[in-house]
Amino acid sequence: MSFSHLPEPIITGQFDMVKVGPNQLVAVGSDQDGTRTWPLKVERVRVGPARVALAGRVVDEQGDPIAGASVQRGPNRYAADDWLEHETELDLWKAGPKLIGSPQLAFRSIQADSGYPVVSTGARGGFRFDHVKLGEYVLTVEADGHASQQRHVQVGTQEEPQDFTLKPGRLVRGRVVDTQGQPIGGVCVVLNRWHCHTDPRGYFHWSAVAPLPDQVTLRVDKRYVGQYEPLKTTVTLSQLEHEPVMLKGR
Repeated sequence: MSFSHLPEPIITGQFDMVKVGPNQLVAVGSDQDGTRTWPLKVERVRVGPARVALAGRVVDEQGDPIAGASVQRGPNRYAADDWLEHETELDLWKAGPKLIGSPQLAFRSIQADSGYPVVSTGARGGFRFDHVKLGEYVLTVEADGHASQQRHVQVGTQEEPQDFTLKPGRLVRGRVVDTQGQPIGGVCVVLNRWHCHTDPRGYFHWSAVAPLPDQVTLRVDKRYVGQYEPLKTTVTLSQLEHEPVMLKGR
């Protein structure tokens, strides 16, 4: 169930839900003001076997088409673990850097072995997935020389074009492993002030917008688990992509 439409500035993602009546639920969670409740009315809908096309166009900031961009249609997911840390202020609750704005859907780059369908844009920047089941998906768009983008989409009976405008930049993908070379998932990775977490295979994914830094300050730690030594160093973007980040055990 998606809560992305709720007009709240910060939602932690830590929710519980109880049934309180016929077609009625109450979600219990936290925002910046503390514990809250949200009453929800559930409408039962029978979904038919209809399939539709999911199409759109990819252009640059000047409106020119980007040919050869990769577009992936992945499953719906809501992992709010991608945010920007404040330069100086601390969060009094966590005794760590304060967040700027709200956490975002964690970016995940396109990987060939995921098994999710991928298409390429044509000469005019268009892409199209045929025979798509109704439901929610995540579209991920990558193109050389541009910062990648992703978006939740709701596929219904009415076809709605999904157009993307990419900014200059690049994709940076790195990996965190232990001293035996085994991937470590759920690790906090901070590049300068941008905070994310590794996926179950140990990868972190950064859609970096130009101007790109020559090097970044890298902080890595496995919060709430004391089995690894925290790491802080300075690396180049090339190092991040070609040399796994290794965490040593305590």
